[in-house]
Amino acid sequence: MTLFIVPGKVEIEQLKSIPIVDIWNKYGGGDLKRRGKEWAGRCTRHGNDSNPSLMLNPEKNNFYCHGCKEGGDGIKLGCWLLNCDFKKTITQLTADFNITLPASKTAKKEIAATYDYQDADGNLIYQAVRMIPKDFRQRQPDGKGGGIWNLIGITRLPYKLPELLAAIGREDMIYIVEGEKDANNLNTLGFATTCNSEGAGKWTEAHSKYFPAGTEVAILPDHDKPGRQHATAVANQLTAQGCLVKVAELPGLAKLRTKKGTGSENGADISDWLKAGHDKDELVQLVSNTEYWEPAEEEAELDPEQDLGALLDGLETSPEKDRLKYFKKMVLPMLADTDPVERAQASKRVAKALDVSMQVINQEIRQWTGESRDEKSQADILTEIALSNVLFHDDLKEPYTLVEFEDHNCIIKIGQGKDYVRYIAGEYYRQIGNSPCNEAIRQAVNVAEAKAIFEGPEYKLELRVTSHDGAFWYDLGDERNRAIQITPGGWQVIDRPPILFRRRNNQAAQIEPQQGAGNVWRLADFVNLDESSLKLLLVYLVTSLVPGIPHVIPVFHGEKGAAKSTTMQFIRRILDPAKRELFALPRDQNELALHLYGNYMPCYDNLSGLSQMQSDMLCGAATGGGISKRTLYSNDEDTILKFFCCPVLNGINVVANATDLLDRCLIFELQRIAEEDRREVTAVFREFEAARPIIFAGLLDTLSAAMQLYPTIQLKRLPRMADFAKWGYVIAEVLGIGGETFMSLYRQNMDRINATAIDENVVASAIVALMSEQTELDCTMAELLDKLNEVAEEVRIDTKSRYWPKQPNALSNQITQIKSNLLDVGIECNKYRMSGNKGGIRRVNLVKIENPSLPSSRRHEYSNDAGSSSDDPFEGFTKYESDMPGAKKLLNFRGSRSAD
Repeated sequence: MTLFIVPGKVEIEQLKSIPIVDIWNKYGGGDLKRRGKEWAGRCTRHGNDSNPSLMLNPEKNNFYCHGCKEGGDGIKLGCWLLNCDFKKTITQLTADFNITLPASKTAKKEIAATYDYQDADGNLIYQAVRMIPKDFRQRQPDGKGGGIWNLIGITRLPYKLPELLAAIGREDMIYIVEGEKDANNLNTLGFATTCNSEGAGKWTEAHSKYFPAGTEVAILPDHDKPGRQHATAVANQLTAQGCLVKVAELPGLAKLRTKKGTGSENGADISDWLKAGHDKDELVQLVSNTEYWEPAEEEAELDPEQDLGALLDGLETSPEKDRLKYFKKMVLPMLADTDPVERAQASKRVAKALDVSMQVINQEIRQWTGESRDEKSQADILTEIALSNVLFHDDLKEPYTLVEFEDHNCIIKIGQGKDYVRYIAGEYYRQIGNSPCNEAIRQAVNVAEAKAIFEGPEYKLELRVTSHDGAFWYDLGDERNRAIQITPGGWQVIDRPPILFRRRNNQAAQIEPQQGAGNVWRLADFVNLDESSLKLLLVYLVTSLVPGIPHVIPVFHGEKGAAKSTTMQFIRRILDPAKRELFALPRDQNELALHLYGNYMPCYDNLSGLSQMQSDMLCGAATGGGISKRTLYSNDEDTILKFFCCPVLNGINVVANATDLLDRCLIFELQRIAEEDRREVTAVFREFEAARPIIFAGLLDTLSAAMQLYPTIQLKRLPRMADFAKWGYVIAEVLGIGGETFMSLYRQNMDRINATAIDENVVASAIVALMSEQTELDCTMAELLDKLNEVAEEVRIDTKSRYWPKQPNALSNQITQIKSNLLDVGIECNKYRMSGNKGGIRRVNLVKIENPSLPSSRRHEYSNDAGSSSDDPFEGFTKYESDMPGAKKLLNFRGSRSAD
């Protein structure tokens, strides 16, 4: 009596994973008709079923009968078709589909099948025995009608040796497979087949000796690593003795589900392939199209442990005449079995190495896997295109892709925007020859976004300028996506820079700088500034190329006809070329944020004043800021816009009035151009464009030299905007202006800014007037407000203005904002509370001082790393030269322009 072994949870899952269509076919379910993604068959359980009502779903691996109103998994379908109970069905399924049940202490193994190994005369020499639970054993006759369960002293033989020798005599093609069951299945189709006992890796010269020279052999390996190794060993042996051997990889095995699962190591074999619907004629054609095995060449190249990357390296380095053969023999089997992302990326390398289109490679893969183009949807193909590129996200979790073209790389934001949709649609058309539908594009975009955000690496992307691995980088913004790498040793243009930059629609290409001919002073020919202002502007332009530091905001002012707008256009073209160079300043916060996010040097033209919001946003842009707003068509998603850029302003007057903004500004006054000095704009810009590569190269030369000098300079005291001040000091030394001269010019500019801040602030002006005739004042905030109201009337300040405080607390807030400005003009202001009810009475102490804490005449001391001090900042510093393009001697920079 056969004992029923209770299957465990793992074994039940294995049984449930048997393809539902295989169970239907195995147990005589009948014909099936395709209905969409399902198969329809007739059910015999509810009478007449002329219109098939039982549906098999291969994707979900289940069934449902609309007539019976019932369905389930493969085990239940087996019960229906076999008309058996659960136990008998389990037993039958495990036997027919090679499922191994857990061993039982009380269960005895039973023989499921025997395979006779005979000598040339047909005498039984030994048997391979398949057991239940699944196991394989060998036995030899004991001469008494029984068997001995070992093969001691027995020489191994090929399976079906008498039939094999007869087929060789007829010069038939001999098919070698991995197991006796496969050999029997092929034999029933009329093929001459054989194998060895005991599985893969057991073929020996004892088997090979029966194959004379000239015998044609086709080896059909199982779809796993042992199967491939076994096929290689057999092929090498037989070829060595003169056989004509073909190793025919069966297409489509990777798609089949076996007891091991799916994929490159599923162990699928010829029997599985035939079950999947392939036939005799297809096998004959496949073998006919397979090239003969060449052991010396293939053995040297084939390494089962090699990964796909190593095979691709081998393909790219092999002689061109051998590459196609190398691809089909070595690369294609592994390429077809790898995951879609790696396959798509590797296919690009293959296409380039073979000098063919991706369409050709994809067709080879489809042919290998047995997958027709019709089986692969538009969305699948588009997804493969999307996944063939590097997918990543930025620090705000926005998805991007790096697309590698033949001569350059391109970073594209993934989404429904025009750039990405055009790319994948264009690639689809190039490969397939027609256009994809919008729904397929949407699906592919969704997959790419998910992969980039959840599985891709994170890169911080910047606009136009950034730092990476100790170097500064500048995005040229051209079609080839090149960038300039700036180091202390010089600068050079890089064709394929690292993942560093994002692009915005307004960005335009920068002109390529002219190596070895840089001269920043050529800008003097085009700007309407005195020499002191020109020096400040040149220093500012170089500091604008330094990433990650707060930047000052140039404010150009002057009467009409002073070339304010033209000057802004010049400096924008030098640092941040744009399709639209000048803007009106937006009044809407979101629109202004988009400007600042999308332009490295946004230039705002012809301003008459700034609101508090505009001032705050510009302050944030110069030192690093951003906004968050609700994403359109969502309830709880935020869209974050971060910006760190170099805004530029102009107006007839100094448009910056908020003290916080003024502290970040450089003021440049331009004089009206006399009529006799005016020239046609087209002529001026033509000359400027000729000089632009020279000016820009000069900025890069200067910055490179400043990067060398910067670590050696230590300033003991720094004003606000300290990073700008220190870099400005170093750059001024490189340009020959002199660091102290720059500090003096910067201090003078700050004094002008402070005076403007006092003039523009009604409270500050009133306090200066109040303290003009006294040295100290101590009073409450309310008393001070009364005194300021009196002074305001005398100096004609409009106390009805919205900027004039109406309450003591408003006055207290304003004093906090202007405290530093008052100190710069000699008025020290301190607020305090006198003890009393509700936390004390707010009071203020104003003291007039003779020496302000930051006098304009203050000298900025510095020291070098060696601790020495000298009037020559180069004393003790190492001069340097470099072979890197763009490098110069620091001394040459110092002598290029006098300080005064």
